This record gives sequence, structure tokens and C-alpha cells, in this order.
Amino acid sequence: MSRLSLSALLCVLSIGSAVAEYSVGSVPPDFTCATTRPDLHGSSWNLYSQRGKVVMINFGATWCGPCNSEFPYLESHYEQHFDPEGFELVHVDVDNASATTLNNWWQQYGITFPLLMGCASLFGSYGTGYIPHTLIIDPQGIVRGNWVGFSTGDIPVLQSIIETYLVIPHPVLNISQQVFSGDANGDGRADPGETINLALQLHNSGNALEALGTTASLSCLHPGITMVSNSSTYPALPAGQSGYGDLEFSFSVAPDAPVSWADFTLTLSSSHSGSGTPWITELTFPVRIGRPERLIVDSDGAQDDNENWALAAYSQRGLEVDLWGAGQGEIGATELARYPRVLWLGGVDQADVSITEAAALASYVEGGGKLLLSSQYALDNPQNAQFFAETFRVALNQNLTSSSIILAGATPDGPFGGTNLVITGSGGAANNQAPDRLTVLPGGTACLNWTQSGGGTGGVYTEEGSRAMFLGFPLEASRYYASYPASLTMAQFLEQADAWFDYTDPVTTAPIEVHFSLDLGCLDDWTYAGGVSLSGTGPTLGEGQPGSISMTESQEPGQFEASVVFPVGVTLAQEYRFAISADGLVWNEESLPQARPLTLMNDVPVLPLPIANWNDQLCRPEVRIQLFGGAVVFLEWDAVPGATLYRVHGAADPWFTPSPSNLLSQQPALSLGMLLSPELRFFTVIAVRQEE
Repeated sequence: MSRLSLSALLCVLSIGSAVAEYSVGSVPPDFTCATTRPDLHGSSWNLYSQRGKVVMINFGATWCGPCNSEFPYLESHYEQHFDPEGFELVHVDVDNASATTLNNWWQQYGITFPLLMGCASLFGSYGTGYIPHTLIIDPQGIVRGNWVGFSTGDIPVLQSIIETYLVIPHPVLNISQQVFSGDANGDGRADPGETINLALQLHNSGNALEALGTTASLSCLHPGITMVSNSSTYPALPAGQSGYGDLEFSFSVAPDAPVSWADFTLTLSSSHSGSGTPWITELTFPVRIGRPERLIVDSDGAQDDNENWALAAYSQRGLEVDLWGAGQGEIGATELARYPRVLWLGGVDQADVSITEAAALASYVEGGGKLLLSSQYALDNPQNAQFFAETFRVALNQNLTSSSIILAGATPDGPFGGTNLVITGSGGAANNQAPDRLTVLPGGTACLNWTQSGGGTGGVYTEEGSRAMFLGFPLEASRYYASYPASLTMAQFLEQADAWFDYTDPVTTAPIEVHFSLDLGCLDDWTYAGGVSLSGTGPTLGEGQPGSISMTESQEPGQFEASVVFPVGVTLAQEYRFAISADGLVWNEESLPQARPLTLMNDVPVLPLPIANWNDQLCRPEVRIQLFGGAVVFLEWDAVPGATLYRVHGAADPWFTPSPSNLLSQQPALSLGMLLSPELRFFTVIAVRQEE
């Protein structure tokens, strides 16, 4: 089977065999379109009224994956990058969707440029049948750029075209380089306890006026950052030139500062000819504080859906990660060794892992690093066969067809026992076109098996030396599907993979007392009969037999507590599973497909129920949402044992608190359909024991 390789992501729009009428060098006629936000951009937008500016027209649709991938860059790399006195960006919807639909959908990207509606017919003249489609028109109205598809590699090319024709009557300064010094370990990071010197190079746009002199002040509101030296002056910067200030900025990082991003603001005041008033602007840029434990490597070198979904999956769990990609080139063993854990996301060709990267990864795993590598292409490269055989104990059996999209945990007690993984194409790149059936070599263990195309192995892990896992399919394509109740989202999959990577078998060398706290306060309608018990298996709870520890209700209603002392020689990694009954929280071995290992420490941890059933909220089942065209939304959730009805709440705010004012329904059914609106976009379902 052939493999698909696209230099740019795009969607096909059925408009026949359209050919762009207004190619580079032509002068399109005037047009006027309605805007979706009259309060911000006026009721209409007219092309010829923008004469004197560079105009960028972007065609797209809400359903188009590449359009959604491109939208954040439209805001950050064009709208916010270029001076509004000389640049105008607009988006034209090709579906003639309503203002409500467009505003509700695109506002998730924080855009500030106009959205134009009711002008879908324009695409027949400007477009070629594919979206996203972008045109650049110079100040005289001449088309200077005509671009199809989206790739981050195109951004500097489009920016260069815009800069060629942009004319701005004042300086336009941007930070072109940051130079660190003073970091004690020399890793180029601002680590806790360090005082960092920061030299900022400014660049003046090639089509702006000369900055005769510039004063700069640097500030940061991050609680772990204290400015030591925050001002500098810069020499004259003619158009197109760069320069450093006369003094370095410096800041200190608190010893207890967490791993995070710190946003710095550089305020500039530049004098220029023809005006007695200085040009003042603020530039913001992030600085990474500390180094997280996880690194995402995107081998295709361009930031797209691949790593954006992975970043979102880790963010859902409150985890900080670093990203290697977007043209940074091959990664070496030294950089990999800085991270205890690496998630490697394959691209769309045999060079997902180069020969030198394979050597670096082998060294990384041999040194104790934990590696999860996902690729449906890398095994096609015979030059890396030895690397995969030795590192993952895996070889390629065959490429499957695109119909092979469902995997199941290979063994009940494996990393993904009792779960399904469903993969689909994404981003317009057909990235599940030919996933792999794997041959498991001696020393390897299957963790996921295909349920279609004759079965076979889709994922393998090895525990020799350090733990490593290989997936012969695109992990970023994983989705939850109601048809497969045990299917995992990408965030859930990564969480269970992390639990497997983190597993140890420690034995106590001294008695350890562990205090447990369970919060049942959210079940305010519950009638407790027999109290609450912490149940499970282990030496303390019956020498490996099921046992229980009675929990005592504290002064706070619904808060239960208990303590356990683990003696010397006890294995700490034990599993506890819970279910609800009239007797409170009790041991249940059958109904829950996946248990969480309990981390034992001298602390007061709250024990969450397994995410497969409860989504970390004891009385709130996970809600699945489907759209059925237009604004019709369908909610569905799992049954809660013991619940007699369910309260459905909804609001516009994702962090809303359920209350009688936002109660939508109170019913015994496990689903609800309704019309979506700007005031009704987020939902919570609460299980209730009995009617009030």
C-alpha cells in the first residue's frame, strides 16, 4: 500500500473544477460583505476602502481541519504581527453560515480580525476548490500572493510577501533574538534559584521609518520572577536593521518557582522623523521557567494537529511539557537526556526517525529514559530495523487498510486492559491510512491488538532496562466513541501509559502511616447505611485477600477519614477499586474495567474513582456530546449505580457552578437532546440518589 505525504494540509470543497480567476498580478473588482461583529468591525467590510493597505483574504469553513489548525497562526503571525495602519486581515466563510455559528466557533481561537459572511460566491472567483485559501493584495489592489492549503513552513513566505508591500509611517520593532547568560547549569533555562541576564535584540521592519532612539523597560507579573535590572536604551535602528541595547536586563527566579511559562512585557518608546510624539508599543514574549519532565518530539518539523492535540491532552491533566519541532531539526542524545520521559509523534514518511535519531533514542532508553513512540511509517525504513528490534522488540508484519481503526487492550492486566482505542483520520492528512500490524520479537509484549483485518498486534512494550512502548499507528488520531464505551481519549491513553511507565515495586524499609480522605459531600441526597469503608487487597488488608478499613466521618458532613500503617517489608503498590452501593464505598472487582494504582505517601490524598467510570468527580458521570448538524446537540452519559435520576445543568461558562437557575432537565434517562446557543455550550450531569 502506498503512503500519503502532503506538504500542506487542505480540505476539498465541492465547487466543480474551479480555477482562480484572480491570479497573481490581477486586480480583483470591488466587493462588500457583512461582518459577524458589527460592534467591533462595523456592519460591512469593503475591499476598495482598504486601498493603501496590504490586504490578506483567507477563505475557509468551520468543518475544515486544516482551517482550524491555521486559525491560531492567522491571529498570532499576521493580525498581531503587522501594524494595522498598513495591514488588514479578513476571513471569508465559504458556507454562508450565520453570524452566531461563526462567532461561536472561531472565538475559541481568540481572534480579533473580521469574519465576513454571506459572500460564499466569492470563492468561485478567488478559489480553486480547496480550503484554506489565502490571497495577499498590495496597497494598489494588485494580487501578490495566492496560496492554497496550510503549513507552518508557508508562514515566513507569506510574511515576506506582506512585508515587501507594507508601508508604515513609524518604526516597527520586534524582538528578533534572546540571549541568556547566568544560568548555573548552562542549559539555557531560567531555573529556580538562578539570576538570569537577558539580552534582547530588536529588529526594525524593512518598510518602516528609522527608529532614531529607543528606550525600553521590561516587566513580568509572574509571582516567581523579580526584576533586577529592567531598563535599557537602543541605538538608532534604520529600516531592516537589528541591534542590542546598551545594558542587559536581568531577573531572579524564586527557589520554589514551579515549572511554568513566565510572560514578559517589553515597553518601547521610539523617536522618529516627522513627529514630535514617540512611537510607543508593547512586545510580549514567554520565558520557560524550569524544565518539565516530559518532552513531545514531532518528527515532521512543523507544528500542526499532531502535537497540538498532545499538548492539549497533557494540559487537561495539568502537566507542563516541552516541544521539539517546528523546524528545530534532528534532536540529539544530549537534549533527550534532559527529560525523564519522551513522547515521539511520527510524521508522514519513512524518515519519522532518522538514523542518527535512532542512535540517540537507543542511547536514551539504555540510559533509563522512558520512551513512547507512535508512527505508522517508521518501520518501513529498513535502515532502522535493528534499532526497533533492539529497543522495542518489534518488527513490521504488514501495513493494514484504513478500515483497521479499532484496538483493544492485549491482556486484562496490561497497561490498557479492558479498554479500546479508536483511531480516525485527522487534519485532512488521512493519517490512519495504513497503520501497521506488528511482529512481536522475543523480549517484547503486546499491549494493544487490532480487532479488525484478522487481528494482530498494534502496540508493543518492553521492560528490559528501561520501559519503552511502540505504537504502529498515529496516536494523535485517537478519539472517544460512544459505540465503544471503553474507548479512550488521547488524554486518557497517555494517563494510563504514564501509570505503566511510573510503576515500581518498592518495599518499605520503615513503617509508613498513610492517611486517606474521601469526599462524598457532593452526594447530598445520599442516605448512608452502614458507613463507608476503604476496601482492597494487600498484606495490611488481609494478607492478599479482600479486606476493608472502616472510615470515620469527620466534622465536615460527607468527609470520611482513615489511617493505615504499612509495616517493614510491605510492597506499597496496591490497587483499590470502588463502587457505590447503599453501604457507601465498597470493593468491586467486576464492574470497573481499569483500576488506578494508589500512590502511598505521608500525606492526605483524596482517592478518585477510575476515570473510565467517574471522570474524577464522584457524583458526576462523564458527559459525551455530539452535534447533529446546525445547532442540535445530543448529550449522553453512563449510568451511575444507585442513582434514580440525573440533573442536567448547562451554561455559557465552562467553569459554572450547577444551581437551580441553570437546571435544564431532571430525568431518569441517560441522554438529552437540545438546541445549542451562545448561552448554552457547557454541561454537567449530577447523579441523584432519590427525588426530593
